Amino acid sequence: MQLLDFLIADDIRHELGNKFSIMGIFTDVFGLSQTPKWPLNIKVGVFIRLKVEGKDKKPDSFKLVISHELKKVAEAVGNFTINDQTKTINIPLILNPLPIPNVGLLTFALEIFSSGESVFKTKNQLNIVTSQAPPVIKS
Repeated sequence: MQLLDFLIADDIRHELGNKFSIMGIFTDVFGLSQTPKWPLNIKVGVFIRLKVEGKDKKPDSFKLVISHELKKVAEAVGNFTINDQTKTINIPLILNPLPIPNVGLLTFALEIFSSGESVFKTKNQLNIVTSQAPPVIKS
């Protein structure tokens, strides 16, 4: 299995013709011009696209754990069905609200399963900053 896309954005829409519109894609920093009242509840879209290769076990479910500075703040789980001709899996998620406890590093950890067995893991990170708080250096 190969990761094609792992995007974090403001919104995702499923359009006619099996297309997705992804608006407001974040880079690795989500900057706030002023310090809000914490926790900050925001709407976040997560778009994950995976390539299924012939040798891969047939995936059937996923878990996405979102943590802030290593403390879990949200989780999304789901199932999907693919056939032998499926080459690409799209996982569009809307997390609303996603509670942001404070400035710091948000980690989006994805795990893909086949019949309960973990077959793929990856992650993406988003640094939450304000004009008063500099970015956290990723390791």
